[in-house]
Amino acid sequence: MAPTDDTVQVSSVSYQQLADIEADFDDLNTELLIQQTVNERSLYERRSALLRKITGFWPLVLEHAPPEIDQYVQPGDAMVLGNYLEDIEVTRFEVGESATSKDNGEPRSFAVRFTFAENDIFEDRVLEKRFWFRHAPVKEAKDGDDKKKSVAAESWSGIVSEPVAIKWKEGKDQTGGLLDLAVKVYQEGEKSASVEALTEELSKTAMGGISFFAWFGYVGRRVSAEESKAAATLKREQRAERAAKRAKGEKVAEDEEAGEDEEEDAIEIDDDEYEYEIFSDGDIVALAFAEDLWPNAIKYFRQAQEEETLSDLEFEEMDEDDEEEDDEEGGDDAEDAPPSKKQRT
Repeated sequence: MAPTDDTVQVSSVSYQQLADIEADFDDLNTELLIQQTVNERSLYERRSALLRKITGFWPLVLEHAPPEIDQYVQPGDAMVLGNYLEDIEVTRFEVGESATSKDNGEPRSFAVRFTFAENDIFEDRVLEKRFWFRHAPVKEAKDGDDKKKSVAAESWSGIVSEPVAIKWKEGKDQTGGLLDLAVKVYQEGEKSASVEALTEELSKTAMGGISFFAWFGYVGRRVSAEESKAAATLKREQRAERAAKRAKGEKVAEDEEAGEDEEEDAIEIDDDEYEYEIFSDGDIVALAFAEDLWPNAIKYFRQAQEEETLSDLEFEEMDEDDEEEDDEEGGDDAEDAPPSKKQRT
């Protein structure tokens, strides 16, 4: 049963209170992820050693990847990945060796590492893309804005990255020069001579037809580690202050704000995506690797094996049906004919 207007109006719970309890859950889940990362390392090492003994394991897994990844693998990409990919590995590179270590970093930061056999597409044997979990930097309220809008603008957190260059062999760039331009602009800034060329190339590129390898150019937001640390510290301090006031029964200014207006302000202000992004869904693809394909690799491999087995059975059944039809049509002559050979294309 949907709540009535009266139910909503008399509610004493603010959006800020809901956001704070969600943040408490996030903190707990982060601590659990640190423990999980440390405890699973030896298991993933053992698994990787086994998977390397299975020829074509990762190409087969990628053929049956979740749609968040599969939709961006173009036919040319599939050829490269299918013929030359040897290994995939995801690491939580900021987490220390011990779950109780004081130097443990952010467990939501991770790297996706691809290992390739020698090939005629690019010189690299290893391509690794790192993603850092960052918090949006603190922003001062502009003229005419109230504190509520400033807080709304600070609320973003997520993964960011840097473009990774690929050493393409002559005439083999799967991205048509797009990745090289993205790397130059990121490194040289807005005054780069490549800005105009990149902008023009982006205007001609449809996201649905972009190469998977353009994903190595994803940025997200340009948020430094120092900015993120300052923002995270401020958020924790503000949350602790609000919790202390609520425990004493004191009024909390943020709780008095209208929830609907706050939500609208967040949508209006929270727009700091990198201007020269070449792969806008890069974070979605990255998380699909880290949270789905990597931990569930064996599951995807088994599904692929089962699908291939079923396809073989269906092929054999169709072949047998064809033979029966030939026998019926051929009559006595069919009995003397040699058995037909199954051919696969």
